[in-house]
Amino acid sequence: MIEGLLRWYAARCDGAWEHRYGFTIESCDNPGLQVTVDIATEPALRPEADRPLTQEEDEPGVSMMIRDRKLVAFAAPGRERQMLDRVDRFLAGAPAG
Repeated sequence: MIEGLLRWYAARCDGAWEHRYGFTIESCDNPGLQVTVDIATEPALRPEADRPLTQEEDEPGVSMMIRDRKLVAFAAPGRERQMLDRVDRFLAGAPAG
């Protein structure tokens, strides 16, 4: 779950990267949870093109998209684990460091 996101983050921390990039986890008023991950330095993830990655019908209560060179994921209450699992699977496509 969150361990994958933390491993992804740690693999990129080099004394400079973490001062400009990173991730946030916050509550939102829908209600739910939002995770935003800077992927601007991950060409394998194609951050340059804003696009949806999931649709509501793919997994109810979870949505993911690329917006402004960031991965943005939302989860309804009770769907946080599923959302974090999707985030981990997406980030697994990025080579480390």
